[in-house]
Amino acid sequence: MAAAPTTIAVRSAPRSRTVTRWARRSDPRGWSAETIITVVLIVLSCLYIFWQLRPDLLFRNTLPAGGDMGAHVWGPNYLRHHLLTHG
Repeated sequence: MAAAPTTIAVRSAPRSRTVTRWARRSDPRGWSAETIITVVLIVLSCLYIFWQLRPDLLFRNTLPAGGDMGAHVWGPNYLRHHLLTHG
């Protein structure tokens, strides 16, 4: 007599059901306290960083001239004026 083949039950991941439930939930009244606190903290953090970057200076019509802004100009300028003209 032949033995019956052994079958292994494969369970689907419970995470897929959670994601599906979250994607279907469009009613803000169903949000958990954890979700609301997370959203509020992210928004407040973004506003604080924006405030620290001085929006009055960010949107001013000026030419940036600090840090590494002009580093890409030095190499081609040196090549054109010193290396190529002097052989």
